[in-house]
Amino acid sequence: MKKNLPLTAICLLMFISGLFAQGKQFPSSDAIAITQEQILEKPISVNQANEQVQIDRPSHNRIPDTQEHLSKAMGATSLKCYIDSGYNYKLDTLNNSWNLTSKFFLTFDANNNKTGELHQVCNDTACVNSDQRIGNYDSNNNVTKDLHQTWDGTVWKNDWQHLYNFDTNKNDTSHLFQTWNGTAWGNSYKYVSTYDAHNNKTSYLYQTGSGTVWENSDLHIYTYDANDNMTSDSRQLWNGTAWLNHDQGIFTYDANKNKTSDLRQTWKDTVWANLSQDIWTYDANNNNTSDLHQVWGDTVWLNNVLYTDTFDANSNKTSDLRQTWNGTTWANNTRYAYTFNANNDETVELFQTWKDTAWVNNYHYVSTYDANNNMISYLRQAWNVTVWADNYQYIYTYDANNNMTSSLYQPWDGAIWVDYEQRKYTYDANNSLTDYVARQAYFNGSWVSGDSTHSYYSCKTVGIIEAANNSVNIFPNPTINTLHITTSLNSANTRYQICNLLGAVVAENKLTDSNFDVDVSNFPKGMYLLHLKTDSGEITKRFIKE
Repeated sequence: MKKNLPLTAICLLMFISGLFAQGKQFPSSDAIAITQEQILEKPISVNQANEQVQIDRPSHNRIPDTQEHLSKAMGATSLKCYIDSGYNYKLDTLNNSWNLTSKFFLTFDANNNKTGELHQVCNDTACVNSDQRIGNYDSNNNVTKDLHQTWDGTVWKNDWQHLYNFDTNKNDTSHLFQTWNGTAWGNSYKYVSTYDAHNNKTSYLYQTGSGTVWENSDLHIYTYDANDNMTSDSRQLWNGTAWLNHDQGIFTYDANKNKTSDLRQTWKDTVWANLSQDIWTYDANNNNTSDLHQVWGDTVWLNNVLYTDTFDANSNKTSDLRQTWNGTTWANNTRYAYTFNANNDETVELFQTWKDTAWVNNYHYVSTYDANNNMISYLRQAWNVTVWADNYQYIYTYDANNNMTSSLYQPWDGAIWVDYEQRKYTYDANNSLTDYVARQAYFNGSWVSGDSTHSYYSCKTVGIIEAANNSVNIFPNPTINTLHITTSLNSANTRYQICNLLGAVVAENKLTDSNFDVDVSNFPKGMYLLHLKTDSGEITKRFIKE
C-alpha cells in the first residue's frame, strides 16, 4: 500500500535533541489542509522569507537518528524542553560576519501550552516588532483561539484568528477562521466534524462565510468496520440547493488490519463509476510485499504499475522493484536494493534503472557506523559507466552519551573533498540540547560561524516509545508521490504530523489503521519529519521527497 495514495530551524532543533516542543493535540483537518499552517502549536517559522545564506545541496534519507540515540542513552524517559527564543542571521560575505535579521520570543502557561509568540525584524541598529500570535486553551489543553496581530509602529492591529471547539473526548468538532476588516471580525470559512462512539470521525463539513450566512461547500462522510478501520470516504459537493455525490474511496482490510484494497470511484450521472484501484499483499510479518495499481478501462480493470518488495528475516526491506504494464507483460522500470549489517543498520542503498535487457547502476548511498550504532559517515556516489564516482558526503561526531555534536557536509570537486557546511551542537548534563550553531559556512578559506543559538527551558520528563525502529516503518524513502507507513502502534490513539525543515506543518491527521499512505506528490523536494504521538510517547522518522 504505497506509491499511489495522500522545521524553521526550530522543528529541526527539537528533533535533533530527541524532543518535540508540541505536546498538545492538534485540531484535525483531513479533508482540506489549508488550515494547518496557521495552527498555533506548530513549530514556528521565524521570518521564513528572510535572506539567510542558502546552501543548495542534496538531502539524504539515512541521516543519523539522534532521537533514537538519545532514547538509548536515557532509557524509557527523556526530557522535553521548550524553546523560548531564536535568532536568524545573514552572512555578510564582504566582512566575513553574520548580521542579525530577525528574532522571536515564546511564552508558555503552566501546562506548557504556547500562549504567545512575538516576532521582530532587525537591521544594523535595532530590532522592532513585526507580528505576534496569542493562544488560548481550555481545561483539557486544547487550543481554543489562535489570534494573529501585526505591529503598525504604535499599536497591535488584529489580522486573523482561528476559533476551535472540542468534545469531551478532545475531538475537534468545529474550526472557525475569521479575518479583521478594520472594525469587526468577518467569517471566512469553518469546518464541522462529527464522531462515533469510538472517536472515529464520521463526517467533515466545510463551509464558507459571507457576512452572517454560511454556504455549504464540501462534505465528507466516513464509515468504519468493527476494528475501526475506515471502509469508505464519500465526498459530496453542494450545488446551491442539495448535496451531490462527487467521488469516493472504498477500502478493505485483512485480519491484521492491513489495507488490502483501495477502490476509487467518481459519480457519473446516477451511478458510481470506477476510476482506479490498488491491491496489496503482505507476508507473515505484515510487510507489504506488493502493490498492484490498475485503472478502469470502461468494462475491465487494466494493469498499470506493479511494485514488489522483499524483506529479510528482520523485516528490513531488501529490494523495491517497480514495473509497468506494456499491454502484454510487466516491464522492468526501476529498483532499489538495500543491505544491512548485523545491527540492522542500512549500509548500502543502490538505485538502478532498466535499460533494454539489463539493470544499469544509477547511484548508491554507503553508510558506516561506530560501535554504538551511530552513523558516522554517509556517502553518495554516482555511476559513471564503469566505476562509482564520489558525489558528496556527510561526516558526524558524537559525545560519550551518543549525542550528535557535529555534522559536516562535503561535496567532491573532482580531486578532494571540500568543506562546505557544518552544524555544531552542545548539551547539558541531562543530554538536552542547549546550543545550536545553525550554520557555519566555509568562506574564503575559513569557517564563518552564524552565532544562531536557541535557548531551552521548562524541561520535564516524558515517555519515549521503546524500539521505535520496530514499531514504525516508512517507505519508499526517498519517495516521489506517496509515503507508505506501517506501524504496530494502537492506531485508535495515535496521530501523525509532518513538518518540513522550515517548521511548517504540511500534513496532520489521526491514524485510521496500521497501514496508511500520505500523498506527498505536491510537497516541494527536500527532507521532512514524520511525527507520531501516542498515549505512550512520541516517535519521529525522517524521509526525503524527490
